[in-house]
Amino acid sequence: MVPQGFGLIRELFGDEGQQKAFGVFGPVMGLAAIAGPLVGGGLVNLDLLGTGWRAIFLVNVPLGLAAIAAGRRFLPRSAPATPGLRLDASSVTLAMAGGFALVYPLIQGREHGWPAWSFVLLAAGIVTLAAFAKLQSRRARQGQAPLIEPSILRRRAYVAGLAVVLGFIGAMGGMMIALNVMFQTGLGLTPLACAVATAAIPVAAIGGSITSSALLARIGRTTMHIGIVTMAAGLVVVDLVMRSASGGLTAWDMAAPLALTGFGMGMVFVPMFDVILAGVAPHEIGSASGLLESIQQLAMSLGIAAVGTVLFDRLGNGRGAVAFVGASDHALLVAVAFLAAACAAVFWLPRHARAAHA
Repeated sequence: MVPQGFGLIRELFGDEGQQKAFGVFGPVMGLAAIAGPLVGGGLVNLDLLGTGWRAIFLVNVPLGLAAIAAGRRFLPRSAPATPGLRLDASSVTLAMAGGFALVYPLIQGREHGWPAWSFVLLAAGIVTLAAFAKLQSRRARQGQAPLIEPSILRRRAYVAGLAVVLGFIGAMGGMMIALNVMFQTGLGLTPLACAVATAAIPVAAIGGSITSSALLARIGRTTMHIGIVTMAAGLVVVDLVMRSASGGLTAWDMAAPLALTGFGMGMVFVPMFDVILAGVAPHEIGSASGLLESIQQLAMSLGIAAVGTVLFDRLGNGRGAVAFVGASDHALLVAVAFLAAACAAVFWLPRHARAAHA
């Protein structure tokens, strides 16, 4: 759904208006990030009709129905740009199989002690995605519509954008698993209390989104540099607080550094897609945004796998608050390394967002 959203923003607002649209998009994502964990934690605590944690999936049903109703009421109806265009089943199958083969072992490999099958599956995923890329190139040469436009991977700025997404989203995924494991398993917080303890991140992210919206037109990609550095600085302060408090750590100790982390995170959300897509041709927007979303999913899995591996290896057989806090503070440094890689890749992005670029 996210790539469809990007396509709709471009279609409805054009190059001139989409920067303002993304400026609204960021704070809305921040509000959703606040509501999601709080509602989810509340549902788990309420244990409605004995459903326990399963209710967090059921809540998507009324939300999905509301989205369908709103879409039918407010979204414009338009004819397809290319009548008769069909989805290529072979491309979809290869993309799904390759994505699964990469993501599944990253998530499950550590839990099973990184058995041989996890590495075999990773290699199979790479081979499958290479076959997918070859199929897209062949379809483009034959004048058929590819699922992903091969031309976007020849754009250095866009490929650098994929690297930024890998680093930034990977850091987010790793950061959240380290904090959630520490708060819930180490400090014994309930899911709702854990959501409240980390609420400073999405709350501050709204402020970061608004700030980056105001700065983006003037300083372009530098906004992303500021946001990534601020987020990394927040995680470093989190690490220092955890080292000093150790087993006596409380959620209040973490509030200020987590707010700093969230503010930096919000500063990156608004300009990230707009700047990455700045050098992409209009006919490539759909493919480019779709691939960005796929890379986000891979990045989240990669961050969880990398940070989770360090976290649980450091934890070993340790138990109690001291052990979990100590393991988590080392694991968060891996997330900082992800951000450092993302910060370096930003230098290869277009200097300004799409509207200014155009």
